[in-house]
Amino acid sequence: ALELAKRSGVRIAFGSDSDGRDATEQVQEFLSLAEVLTPSDVIEAATTATRDLLRYTRHASPLAMGSTADLVVFDGDPFDDIRCLGRVRFRP
Repeated sequence: ALELAKRSGVRIAFGSDSDGRDATEQVQEFLSLAEVLTPSDVIEAATTATRDLLRYTRHASPLAMGSTADLVVFDGDPFDDIRCLGRVRFRP
């Protein structure tokens, strides 16, 4: 279904019922998506596509002094190895 959606131009968004504390489920979803999508597409699905789908854009702005942001640091480069999304080094 994911391959058909991608070929049809459907924008893919990422979602989970997880609270983010245990990323096991999310990592499995990233890996499943990466079987069809590029790492860039997977990251877009988990960030901007989901933000846009939820119409959360009023809170989205460029990172600037005094603004708030979600920050997660991974051990690796997800564009080279999508599995690094399961290796969180820092989360405030």
